[in-house]
Amino acid sequence: MKKLHTYVLRYWYGYLFAIVCMVLAIALDMLYPVITESIIDDVILGGQHELLTKLLVGFAIVGAGRAVFGYYKEFTFDKLSSSVGSDVRKDLFNHIQSLSMNYFADTNTGELMARVKDDVDKIWDIFGMVGMLLIEVTLHVSFILYCMFSRNWKLTFLPLLTMIGCGAAAIIMERKMDKVYEDISEENAVLTTVAEENLAGVRTVKAFAREEHEIQKFLSHNKRYYELNITQSKVMVKYYPIFQFVGKALPVCTTVLGGISVMKGEMSLGALVAFVEYSKNCTWPMEMMGWLANDLSAGIASIKKIRKIDGEKPEIENKADAVVLGEVKGEVAFENVSFAVDEKQILKDVSFTLPAGKTLGIMVLPVPESPQLSIFYSVFMIRVKVW
Repeated sequence: MKKLHTYVLRYWYGYLFAIVCMVLAIALDMLYPVITESIIDDVILGGQHELLTKLLVGFAIVGAGRAVFGYYKEFTFDKLSSSVGSDVRKDLFNHIQSLSMNYFADTNTGELMARVKDDVDKIWDIFGMVGMLLIEVTLHVSFILYCMFSRNWKLTFLPLLTMIGCGAAAIIMERKMDKVYEDISEENAVLTTVAEENLAGVRTVKAFAREEHEIQKFLSHNKRYYELNITQSKVMVKYYPIFQFVGKALPVCTTVLGGISVMKGEMSLGALVAFVEYSKNCTWPMEMMGWLANDLSAGIASIKKIRKIDGEKPEIENKADAVVLGEVKGEVAFENVSFAVDEKQILKDVSFTLPAGKTLGIMVLPVPESPQLSIFYSVFMIRVKVW
């Protein structure tokens, strides 16, 4: 597998286009309060009624432009994240296929299924919706703060300090969620393994009347998975109301403090209305912080799991100068061939000749002095077929 940032660089032109559309959409969002300010100060209070038609047309144009750029932004991010997720899954699967047999002896199938499916899906989200919203929140807040400072720099300190506090709370929540998501990811792999092994061997389970045992085994892991998700929810509900409360309280506080400035003549009524609109636009980034921190923690935990698999190296690797054989036909001869697994001798000095089109099976008998390996030896079989 390649490093994750290389997948993004592969589609850099698409991400650049999506970010440009995002910037234009946010810039158009900033024009709504400006138009509202002009309607109040110039049309309603100033009596310039001839401007109303132009302002309403401008409002419609801004809305249409916002819709177009918003569409291309979201569609492009979705398309690119689908491509990145597909590439990551393909390379991860190819890497798993290249690993040696010993790795699969120590790793269960359910864990690999969880990594290839669930964990890649979370990475998909990071390069798609979650990543898009993280960039959008950052740019949106930067634009809003600039517009606020240009109208009343003193009043801007209120939303600025509020956003800093919400950002600190989101970081604390993300750190607490990180360990929880690692445990959830591990338990999800175990739960998938238990279900996969039981369903694959259902005939054996029924033959030995082990249904009740398997049910209890599954329920125990299911309960553990449930408890971990409840722990996640407890952390989430502890911090998320903070973002919601701040989002509702900020416009109210801004209106009160801004009203005092209007009465003192420090800002116009239209500027106050525009400022309150900007403060309302601050609320959704604050509310998004909790959700984004939640999904970001899940994605980071998945990245760690996939990197662990990516760090595994096959015991046998193809050499760069390996000889490539052409079309091979004819018989195959084995002369004094030996074979061992984990330093345990399986075959020793085996010789045979196999003509083309024939199949040979070798059944290794149990070794009395190694009772723990007798079952393995009795079912081990080599099949060789020559075309």
